[in-house]
Amino acid sequence: MRWTRPWRVSVRQNSRYFFSGRISLKVEDFIGDEKLFSIIYHRDSDGLTSAVLMKKYLESLGRRVFLVKPNDAPGIGVTDRLLRSVEGLLVIVDIGVDQTDVPERFDGKILVIDHHIPSRNLNSERILHINPRLEGDDVYRPASYLIWKMFRERVDSEWVAGVGVYGDYGVGNCKDLMDEIAKKYPDILVEKRYDQVAMRESLLAVLSDMIEASRAIGGLRGLNRAFEEFYRANSPSELLRSRLVLYLDKYRGELERLEQDFRENSEYFPNANAYVYMIESRYNLSSSFSTMISEKIPDSVVLILKKNRVLQVNARCQSGRVNVAELMRELTEGIGSGGGHERAAGAHVPRRHVEEFLNRLREKLETFQG
Repeated sequence: MRWTRPWRVSVRQNSRYFFSGRISLKVEDFIGDEKLFSIIYHRDSDGLTSAVLMKKYLESLGRRVFLVKPNDAPGIGVTDRLLRSVEGLLVIVDIGVDQTDVPERFDGKILVIDHHIPSRNLNSERILHINPRLEGDDVYRPASYLIWKMFRERVDSEWVAGVGVYGDYGVGNCKDLMDEIAKKYPDILVEKRYDQVAMRESLLAVLSDMIEASRAIGGLRGLNRAFEEFYRANSPSELLRSRLVLYLDKYRGELERLEQDFRENSEYFPNANAYVYMIESRYNLSSSFSTMISEKIPDSVVLILKKNRVLQVNARCQSGRVNVAELMRELTEGIGSGGGHERAAGAHVPRRHVEEFLNRLREKLETFQG
């Protein structure tokens, strides 16, 4: 196989360089004359909309996208089965794949576009790793924004990127995107379009909830349906008349039930101003529920736990008082995996280590010194 020349990243480069037109040229140089692509995305609204934008971008270059799938293992994991189904150059969006062994298990070319705190720089002759944080830019910008910003001359889908940005808590740091949406689709925003809390009342938030509902209620099949609906839609109004509304109704009803149970059964740790709640639901609502609750008590640490094949933990602290990504990494050291963003993070702990994790968690919260 013929490789294009490697792209060497300088971690000293600033965001002005990153968002210049040169970065999109680097992507085109890296993909070279590849004709076939597969896309794997993180299973949330930022990941799905990033995949929609990426597919449209590749097709604008006359390339064929063979496969578009959400990651299919806990957290940010990708199974060997999914990797074996990949054809052509693999594009991974909104997944901190540097925290996994995917680069070692997949020996083809990989384009990674991500915004999570990186644990290593993957750039090499066969991997192009795009993440502003590698270049000293710590401003929080979701992956959907990065893709829109890099390829906006070819992909005219501001509102799609906006759905991902809202879903990943990025409206305040992506003002230029919100301004573009306001010009074309003012009805899906509110007056305070840079305010994440105010935007909760917008139609853009409803569209983001549709994706979360599709994942929570319909699982991977629901996400595949949501991807197709968003990919085909020419305007936001088309989605408001789609089958995704059925997922949304069930989703909202279950969240209301869980909120009442949280008020009655969550455990409060006053030293840390933290709430711990073991969720019980037939649906995969932990991430969405943790976000919803944390919006209402932004200075509190909210920890939502769910027992499946592994213990799944969703951690939030919307005010940023506690860096929950660091908290998750600390509590899972040697017994699981954890990380994410400063205000929203997660962890997975194998069953054999659950008791140790819970002991660590209780000790940390009871003796917390902030």
